[in-house]
Amino acid sequence: KVLSHAKQLMRQGKSVVLVSHGHILSIILAYALHVNLADMDYTNAKNWYFMGPAHYTKLKLLPNGQFDLSYCQDFNL
Repeated sequence: KVLSHAKQLMRQGKSVVLVSHGHILSIILAYALHVNLADMDYTNAKNWYFMGPAHYTKLKLLPNGQFDLSYCQDFNL
C-alpha cells in the first residue's frame, strides 16, 4: 500500500519521503526493486539487510510504473 500511494503522488509530480527504521525500509526497498526475498539466504543478516544506519536511497519512478534505484549513500555514522 505504501508503494502504491507513493506512485500515485509521484505521478502527480510530488516528492515522497519515507522515514522509518532500517529493517522496514529494507523490505520496502526490496519489494520496490522486485528482489525475490524467498530465495535469499537469511542465515547472515548482511545477505538481506539492504541499508545501513543513516542511509539515503533515492528511487525514481519509470514511465512503465516500476521503480529504479537512482542513488544510494551510506553515511556510516
